[in-house]
Amino acid sequence: MFTLFREYHEKDRIDYSLHRTTLFFRDSAAEKRFQQTYFLNNLQVGRACHLIAVFFYGMYALWDTLAIEPSRMTLWIWLFSSVTLIFLAGLAASFFAREFYARYWQALYAFYVLITPSDSPLSRPSPAPIILFSISSASPSA
Repeated sequence: MFTLFREYHEKDRIDYSLHRTTLFFRDSAAEKRFQQTYFLNNLQVGRACHLIAVFFYGMYALWDTLAIEPSRMTLWIWLFSSVTLIFLAGLAASFFAREFYARYWQALYAFYVLITPSDSPLSRPSPAPIILFSISSASPSA
């Protein structure tokens, strides 16, 4: 494997070394090619993550209202509907605003993690951000 990499490196004359603080490739052409390839390879996984996150967030909301505190039903109606709309807007952007989504998908995923706590950041955390992050970061091309 390493000999193939060396041959490819010598043939292309591209610097594949990484910047120490940003972990970007030092060669901007290699970095751009990597970002484009990574995005295309993981687009379907990212779209599935949107739907999986909505499903698990809904399951957590149901469990919280039915098993723990029925008085939170009104709160969960607002939280679930707003979070679901944001996730579905992101999913729609991956289809209809692909250039925007390709440029900002990492920031959008971080935003998703921030908007999905249960009712406050100090209370029980929701499992949806953990599941979303685990699935999106465990891609085979990473």
